Amino acid sequence: MPGDVINAEVYAKYVDPVTSNWTGAFNTLMGQIAANTAGEVIDGAAYINSTSTFPLGYGVVKGTDTGGPKAYLNWLIFDRNFGLITGGFKQMGSTAKEAGTDVPHERVFNTDPILITQPGYVYIYLSNESPTTVEVYFDDFKVTQIKSPVIQTDDYYPFGLAFNSYSRENSTPNDYKYNGKEEQTELGLNWLDYGWSMYDPTIARWNGIDGMSDKYVSYSPYHYAGNNPVRNYDIDGNEFTEAGKKWAKRLWDNISGQISKNNNKIAKKNDMLATGYNSKGKALSSNKMERLERQVGNLQAKNAELTQVANEVIAMDNSDQLYNVIEADGFKGSGDTPDKAAAMFNLHTGAVDIILPGSSTSNLNLLAHEFKHAYQFETGTASLTTYPGGNNSTYRTISPLDWLAYDQQDELEGYRRQGLFGSTHSSLPSGYTNRSVGGVSFPKTQVTMQPYSNSSHADLQRIADNARQAFRLNGTTYAPK
Repeated sequence: MPGDVINAEVYAKYVDPVTSNWTGAFNTLMGQIAANTAGEVIDGAAYINSTSTFPLGYGVVKGTDTGGPKAYLNWLIFDRNFGLITGGFKQMGSTAKEAGTDVPHERVFNTDPILITQPGYVYIYLSNESPTTVEVYFDDFKVTQIKSPVIQTDDYYPFGLAFNSYSRENSTPNDYKYNGKEEQTELGLNWLDYGWSMYDPTIARWNGIDGMSDKYVSYSPYHYAGNNPVRNYDIDGNEFTEAGKKWAKRLWDNISGQISKNNNKIAKKNDMLATGYNSKGKALSSNKMERLERQVGNLQAKNAELTQVANEVIAMDNSDQLYNVIEADGFKGSGDTPDKAAAMFNLHTGAVDIILPGSSTSNLNLLAHEFKHAYQFETGTASLTTYPGGNNSTYRTISPLDWLAYDQQDELEGYRRQGLFGSTHSSLPSGYTNRSVGGVSFPKTQVTMQPYSNSSHADLQRIADNARQAFRLNGTTYAPK
């Protein structure tokens, strides 16, 4: 596998070809070996007389000479189609020349690790290619493989057809592939399960009519991602609503504008801190310098909060959960009654509906508040109330039977987020403390769904049914049935 590292080593010794250097005992031993009186002997000294050679002819590049016999530790690296990629060798030296004095074996090994760059095979072998007869003995031949953390890799064409895919032997396959969708391999179909519909990457089409095809009359009703998967991403076989995209862009543009203005202020204040003078050339007192430092710190902290908002929007955009925005005039206030907003789970569409009081951009602070609840839902830190949905919905919620993972901390975070976008509300209004469900007061401390992360799918569905609330955990959405 790519990233694997291979190391090889062997201990070698060779017989001094000058027999006059042999000791008496060694002379006797070699004579016995030649007469085969000491048992079977296997060696590679007859390489030069071989009637067959290695088909790749790799040995012709062996131009180094260590002074010892032409005996090598060799390695050849092939791709998975047995095409030669590269190779190498290490020749034994002259130190392990045996003449009867029992010299130690020489360790012959690859000094640089053999790094694997693509899936395939490594052939490691020993050879004695001396042009004259030289007895070479190899011992303790060892090969080690250090496996990389990569166990599976899949490359894709733009519409999702896989190529150049491979996985480590004996590993558990990962079926969540293109865009994180599960591949259905039954009957050799190899479709991708988008939840709302099945997608066939071989033909780049849905296996059923797109539920939003009436909005794209110029396309085939089976098209995927507007026929432009590089630019567009279909999250569930349906789509993000246009209203959701519109309001997310409004929030994004506001964030970008705020950060840009803050950065300009930070730059000016840092210039004054660096020079010790204000824009009029007047020297700054130590108190004013400290105040400037606090202002810079506050601006940087606000930019960090705004960046966090942007990251949360990205996380929801990348989710397979559908998020929608509805502009409802019925949520507008009148007189002393303020505008209201809500984030609820639509049982009819399976979407998280963020309901705002009309289309005015002044509602951006309310959007930020409800987007925070949507992100809490996405990450399993909050559950949402549900409503029936449908074409004539009045947004009347289904009364929950349990607070589940909804608490005062969730609302406090929502109001703090609202305060970043011009709202005078940045703390929790007192009315929230008087809420109760089934005689249980609105929890003050944070409660999340994480303690249930190891529960079975059936148990999680029962929790949603019993609480009459929707929640999301481990990338799956659960709603009461």
